[in-house]
Amino acid sequence: MSMFPELLENSRGFLYDFKIKGFDYRLCVQEYIDGKNFYELNCDPNIKEIAEIARQVALINRVDYKPKYSVVDTWATRNLLEQYPIKVKALTIKEKQLIEPILSDFKKIHLNKLPHSFTHGDLIHTNVIKDINGKIWIIDFGVAAYQPRIMELAVLFHDLFIDLKSKKNTELKRKVALEEYQKIIKLTEQELKFLPLLTKATHVIYLLSSAYMKNVLKEESEETNYWYSRSKKALESSI
Repeated sequence: MSMFPELLENSRGFLYDFKIKGFDYRLCVQEYIDGKNFYELNCDPNIKEIAEIARQVALINRVDYKPKYSVVDTWATRNLLEQYPIKVKALTIKEKQLIEPILSDFKKIHLNKLPHSFTHGDLIHTNVIKDINGKIWIIDFGVAAYQPRIMELAVLFHDLFIDLKSKKNTELKRKVALEEYQKIIKLTEQELKFLPLLTKATHVIYLLSSAYMKNVLKEESEETNYWYSRSKKALESSI
């Protein structure tokens, strides 16, 4: 059963050429999914949906594929130490005080020594769709990368697998997710050890990046404010 929108093929393969306002575009076209993402639904996935998302993610991480290149994702947790000096001016004094101990611990992790795999890299509310029949679809592989596979779960724990109003519910969601994921991929002791810290580091990079967009670039969009508020609450609840 497919869990990703099907690529539509033409006589030239999967690429379509378009010219719009004098610019040339080469696009892949996928089938339309009649549904809404969890950001549009303004809700979190329930326990059954969390288990299904975790199952799909494990299947993604099991794919034997190493992209020859990837985009520079300034919101990726692996780029936190590089991005922090650039964007720190966007933070308040209180935010910096919350973040700096996490940065100190994050520096001690040797990411290159952790198991690597193909990852989606951006599994958040806007990139998981629930269709009109209740089926879950994962979309937007624009920042897919070959990186420590535990980063995939850190992003999920940062956003989709958290209840900002209940620590107990958060623990339940993450327990269910880990159990389902490990039916397909068994995580190492080291990965499980570092997951809580990498989750905090993911809270940090999302707070840092959204604060930079909001306070420095002056992008006051609804989504930017959403990520700023949500990431700050997630970070504060994890301390």
